[in-house]
Amino acid sequence: MSNKRFGWRQALLDEDVTKIWNELYRMVYLHPLVQSARNAGMLGNNQYGGHSYTDLTQELFLTLFQKGRFEHYIETKMTDREIEHEISQIELTNMLVAHLRRQHPESYRLARRISTLIQNNPRFRRFDILQVRDAANARRRGLTEKVYGLEEWPDQKEIKERARLEELIQQVPTRVRNTREAGCTADAQIVISNADLLELIIEVFQAVDSLADIKTLRNLVMSRLPVINIQMVPISKPEDDNSSSTIEFDIADERENPEDRFLSHEFSQRAIHLANKFLDQLSEVVRRKPKQSERILHILWHCYLEPGRMSNVQLAKELGVSDSLISDYCNRVNLQLRKLNLSIEQARVFEFALKRRTADLIGIATRKQAA
Repeated sequence: MSNKRFGWRQALLDEDVTKIWNELYRMVYLHPLVQSARNAGMLGNNQYGGHSYTDLTQELFLTLFQKGRFEHYIETKMTDREIEHEISQIELTNMLVAHLRRQHPESYRLARRISTLIQNNPRFRRFDILQVRDAANARRRGLTEKVYGLEEWPDQKEIKERARLEELIQQVPTRVRNTREAGCTADAQIVISNADLLELIIEVFQAVDSLADIKTLRNLVMSRLPVINIQMVPISKPEDDNSSSTIEFDIADERENPEDRFLSHEFSQRAIHLANKFLDQLSEVVRRKPKQSERILHILWHCYLEPGRMSNVQLAKELGVSDSLISDYCNRVNLQLRKLNLSIEQARVFEFALKRRTADLIGIATRKQAA
C-alpha cells in the first residue's frame, strides 16, 4: 500500500487538507479489511458508488484530527513511511474492526471463535506450510489465507473449488440457535457453544472432504448457523430513491395491545393482586409513615420502573435527600423483590402490573401534594 510519490510530512506541514484527504481515501479503498467487507457485501447498498469509502475516509480523518495524531507525527519527526504504516496498520485497522464489530456483532464474534478453534484445537492442523516448501516462493500469509484440515488427513490432501464446497456443505444441517445469554452485560446470545461449534467445524470438514483456508471455512461454518446481525435503519426515504412517492406512516394504534390482553390471563390477574401486596409490603417496611411511603414509591418508580431511569444522585437532588438514603431505600426494595421468586415470564407480567399500579399511586400522591 506504500505510495512513494506522496510526502506525508510535507503535506502536514503545508496543511494541505485536500492532499491528505485524497491519500486517506486511497488507503481506505485499498485496505484488505475494506476489500473483504466489500466482497462480503457488508458496506451497504452504495458500496460500489463510492459513498461508503467516502464515509470511512471522513471518519478516519476526523479520528486522526481529534486525537491530535497529525501534530504528533510532526512533533516526533516521523518519516513518511512510519506515518503511513501507523495510519494504515494501526489507526485505520482499529477503526475498521470497531466498525465491523458494531455493524455485524454476531458475525464478528463467531468469526473470531471459529478462527481460534481451528488454530488452537489439536483436531486440526495447518497444511499450507507443508505445501510451500521452497523458501524462495514462500511468502507471509495472512490469517484468512492459512489452509487447515483435519489432523488425520494426509499431507497431500486436495483443495476443492469454492463452488464445489458450497454445494457439498448443503448436506450439513443448520444448527438450532442457542438463546442462552452471556457476556459481561448478559445482553448477547451464545448462538452455539464452543463444544457444539467444534463438532460443527469437524462435520463441515468431513462433508466437503477438502482443505480450506480460514476465510472460506468461516463462511461455510457460519452458513450453517442462524446468525442475526441487528442494525438500526432510518425509516425516512432512501437517498437513492428518485421516485416522487412519499413514505406513508401508520397512525399509532391506541387499541388494546398484546400486553393489555395478556393481563386478562389467569396469572395476570394474580399479578395485579401480587403488585398491590408488594406495594403494601413496601409501605410496611417504612412503618406506613405517609412521607416515607410516598418517598419509597418515587424511588421504586424512578430507579426500577421508569424507562429513562434516574441515577441515585439525580433522584436524591430531586427528592431533597442524601444519595445514601436513596441507596438504603433501594436495598429495601431489592430485598422485597428477592422474596417474590418469579420466573422470567411471570416477572415481566408482574412488572407491567406493578408499573401501572405505581403510576396510579404516584399520580394520586402528586395531585394531593399540589392541592
